[in-house]
Amino acid sequence: MGDLRMLFAEDRNKVKKIVQGQFDLFQLKYKPFLEEYEAKEFLRLASSGSNQKNISQDFGLSVARSLVNSLPPMVRSQMGMKLGEKKKLTESGRK
Repeated sequence: MGDLRMLFAEDRNKVKKIVQGQFDLFQLKYKPFLEEYEAKEFLRLASSGSNQKNISQDFGLSVARSLVNSLPPMVRSQMGMKLGEKKKLTESGRK
């Protein structure tokens, strides 16, 4: 909204038009991920008329732990170091 081009040069609905025009492709691309996370109970998908879905995320500790554990070992190690862990993981994921 702070971009001056939005006042006279750009279409304010540009992003909306892109998404609407490519919605079937977006749906095809992201549906498997949404279904996987729903099966793991990380997300809840609910239909709400007119072919729309509502997505809600589980913010519980067990879900957060599972998502962090699915990160590559070096990323987890760097996170741990920032949070005060003393030992750094090696590339193999071992301390």
